[in-house]
Parts: sequence; C-alpha cells; structure tokens
Amino acid sequence: MNPVPVIYEDRVIGVIGMGYVGVTLAVGLADAGFQIYGVEKAEAVLEQLRQMKPGFYEQDLEEHLIRHLKSGRIQVSQEIPADQGIRTYIVTVGTPVGPDKKIRLEPIMEVGRQLADVLKDGDMVILRSTVKVGVTRHTVLPLLQAGGTSVDLAFCPERTVEGKALSELSTLPQIVSGLTESACLRAARLFSFLTPTVIKVGSLETAELAKLVSNTIRDVNFAFANEIALICEPLNINMSEIIHATTLHYPRCNLSAPGPVGGPCLEKDPYILAESLELHNVVPKLTLTGRKINEELPIRSAERIAEILRAYTDGKGIVQPEIAILGMAFKGSPETDDLRGSMAFPLIEAIRKQFPDAALRIFDPVISPGKLAKLSLDGVQVANTLEDAFKGTHVAVIQNNHPVFRSMPLHQLAGTMASPAIVYDFWNLFQGRDNDVRKFKYIALGARMDGEEQ
Repeated sequence: MNPVPVIYEDRVIGVIGMGYVGVTLAVGLADAGFQIYGVEKAEAVLEQLRQMKPGFYEQDLEEHLIRHLKSGRIQVSQEIPADQGIRTYIVTVGTPVGPDKKIRLEPIMEVGRQLADVLKDGDMVILRSTVKVGVTRHTVLPLLQAGGTSVDLAFCPERTVEGKALSELSTLPQIVSGLTESACLRAARLFSFLTPTVIKVGSLETAELAKLVSNTIRDVNFAFANEIALICEPLNINMSEIIHATTLHYPRCNLSAPGPVGGPCLEKDPYILAESLELHNVVPKLTLTGRKINEELPIRSAERIAEILRAYTDGKGIVQPEIAILGMAFKGSPETDDLRGSMAFPLIEAIRKQFPDAALRIFDPVISPGKLAKLSLDGVQVANTLEDAFKGTHVAVIQNNHPVFRSMPLHQLAGTMASPAIVYDFWNLFQGRDNDVRKFKYIALGARMDGEEQ
C-alpha cells in the first residue's frame, strides 16, 4: 500500500474505544502512517496504555504499540481531544449481549452523544463495532445529527481473528459501506492505505449483515462438527476417521474438527443476527440451533467424563476426584489470553454438577498464574506449571488447542497422575498417536471408548 500523504485530509484519526479491536486497529493505522488519538473511558485500560502495555496478548502487538506511543504517533486520553485536527472518528467500543441474549447498545449510544458535541461539518464517523442490522442508520445517525452538523457516516466492520490481527488488518478484504456514495468512497479510500482489497457494498445494512454472517457461519460449521462428534460416540466410531474419509481429496466436504466454541464474537453474533430479524418475524432456526449445540457441549462432555470415570472404576466412580482443566483462554491457536466467552467456565460449572466434591485445578500456557488467581473461582486451584497440573490428578481435560498441549510429553505427564489416569481431549490432539497414549486412558471428543487401556 502507498504511504499516507501528509496532505491527506483524513490523516488524523480518533479511535473511540481502546479495547482489543481499537488497539489493534490503532496500531495498524499508525503503522500505515496515520496519526492516532485513542479514547478510552475505562481508567484501568487507559492506565495500562499509558504504561505502554496493551492489556492483552497479541503477537507482535506490544512492540508496535510501544514504538508508536513513544513517538507520539498514537496518543491516548479519556476524553475526545479538541483542536487536534481530527477529521475522522472510528468507533470500536464493545457491544456485548446481556443475560437475555440481547445486544447492549448503551456504549455506542453514549459515544454517539459525545461525538455530536465535537463533530464539525465535513467530519466522518466510521462505525466498526458489531451491531444488529439497522443500528447505524436508525440509532447512531440520529444521535450524530443532534449536534446540527453535516457529517459522513460509514459502517466498516472488523473481521480479524485474535492472534493474527496485525497481519490480517493489512491482508483481509475490508467491507465498506456509507450512508451516501461519497461517504462510502471516502471510507474506502481510507482503508485502501491499510489493505489492498476494499469491498464496497450498497448499504449500511448490507455491511452490518455481512459482519454477522461472517461469524455466524463459522459458529454453525463448528456446531455441525460437534454434532457429528456426539453422533460418533454412541456409534463407537472415531470422528477423526470421518474427517479423514470425507475430506481427503474431496472438495465438497469441509468438515471442521470438533471442539469448544466460544470467544467474544461467536458467543454473541448469532444472537445479534437473530435479534436483527425480530421486527420482520423471522427466526434463524439453523443459527440458533447451532449456537445451542455449541453451548451444550461442555455439559455433554462433563456427562461423558463422569461415565468414563465410572467405567474405569468398576461403576463406583470417585467421590472427590482431582480434575485439571488445561487451557482457560477461549482458544489456543492462534494463541491468546482472552477469557471472554471461554468454554472453560461452563465446563467447570458442568463438572461441578457431575462431581460436587471434586478438587479442580486450572492451567493456561499464556495466562499467568497471577491473572488466573484473580478469577477467584471458588474451590479452584491454579497450577503454576503443566507438570503441576497433571501431578496427582485423576482426570486431565484438554480444553483448548494451544501448541503447548499438542507437543507436550503426554505419556510422561500422565505417568504422574493418580489412577485411573484419564485424559479427556476436546481437540483430538493425540488421536492416532499410539506411542503417546499407552498405559493410561486417553479419550477424545467424538472418539470410541472401548473400556481397555490403549
């Protein structure tokens, strides 16, 4: 991409919301030559940024962030700065869903009201937060217009994957929409300095729906894989064989590997899509069913762990089993320390229901023991090392797919476990690796259980 010209009118940008999406975007834009003013209301987050720490793990991010903060290319504050020549504001605040699975728009509405007080004629506002269809036009636009200024409004969704955000910001196609054609073209030009491919769509609503579809289709695909895994178990068939048989040199089957599905996007975007359709009396049945399958996986797996434990103890089970959860972040690859939407939490709850007196311990290769301790999970110990996590446990559960788990000396670690030494693997990391799973009980999601030592 060409460097940003000094005379480019949108060279100075305000990024509103310096969480994961905001910080990675700010760094990506600063790398491209933009001057960034980041705005963050949360004092704890702001203080970390002042200390030149992003507050979360993302490969190569801290190095870039430190460089731009030291040079002044990125500056941060709690309020929208005045008189800094900002012509474009990009809104990246979070849009969580509540217990009722409805989107919480208060953060975006608050930003809209704040922007209305500072916007000048000719400024541009780009909404990047995930919203239900229609929010940009029917919720954000009236708030901005309350200030009496004429501005360009665009919706340009974020679609990067955690762990690869910096590389994907400069390689993924950027979807761009605008309230007007001129707003769309203006936003498209801005993002052309960041990525070589810009996809202009015909309306704000098209871009809003495209973002929701991008995440929901992944959730549904993972749900189908999990459903097939759960089908394989009573049929005494290995899911890994099904994947191999149906995908090898066969281009019309893209069956994913099964495993826990969570994170800050996939756990909510299907519900935001469903809420978008309520006024039209449309229920996305496949979308909601897929989400339910993924949400119920920890429950089904905890039930199977209890069944396995009984099978290997002559039906007696263990009254107070020691159980280790390996991997607390919502995913392991690409690696992250993000706990938002992690299936580890419902898994712990489901295990508690099966084993009320179990002694639980947790370990994560990325998240420090100190940070895990701050979770204050009742009755849960934090293991400082992988070896500590295994030692003396009856059951070890591989909850995420971090490369540390794939490469760990499982045979050696399992040798330190207490009988019956069961390893339950959500990710089939050791399926087919017979040398690694001899002399202890290895059970994978979607794999047969023959009741004999492997």
